[in-house]
Amino acid sequence: MNKYKVIILSLLISFMGASCEDWLYDNINEDAAHEVLPQQVLPVVLFYSAQLQFDHAEYGAYLTQTLTTGGRNQTSSFAYKSGWGDFLTMNRHPQWRRHFYDIGVNAKEIIDEAHEAQAWNLELISRTLRLMSTQMTTDLFGDMPRSEAYESNSPHYDTQESIYEWMNQEIEELIGMYEDPTYTEAATNIPIDQS
Repeated sequence: MNKYKVIILSLLISFMGASCEDWLYDNINEDAAHEVLPQQVLPVVLFYSAQLQFDHAEYGAYLTQTLTTGGRNQTSSFAYKSGWGDFLTMNRHPQWRRHFYDIGVNAKEIIDEAHEAQAWNLELISRTLRLMSTQMTTDLFGDMPRSEAYESNSPHYDTQESIYEWMNQEIEELIGMYEDPTYTEAATNIPIDQS
């Protein structure tokens, strides 16, 4: 019996004396990582930008098929792949999520962090991908949130015309930055390699 008391007491003392302070950080926000470096998020944005191309191509093909073969019967649980007639009743289009969540949130994080670290190459890449995503999404859906997109849960919808005005300004600014070696060849740029 003494042997069990010694084991239990030693376990209690070891748990009380142990500290994880050296290798853990305080979780400031339960829904977000404490720190993610921009070069760690860039592959995510690149992946979802490529996925966005597929989503838009697939959606465009299926929507075209829906408009041209409206009377076909539903033969599967996937309305957008099997029965074109019910395609328009779907409420989940991946392009919207892809643009605002997968690309938008991550690109915003890269842009903010890269700007602070003066890693202009990552900022240029992220802004260019965000611009491409914005253009594809507004071309498909028309009016959409842009100026207040990440400020509230129910942001104001900008008109497609105002979105195109912003995109033209963004293009001009990006072209200027791409042509300026102080941005493209800055010593503070983070190398992009296999790691």
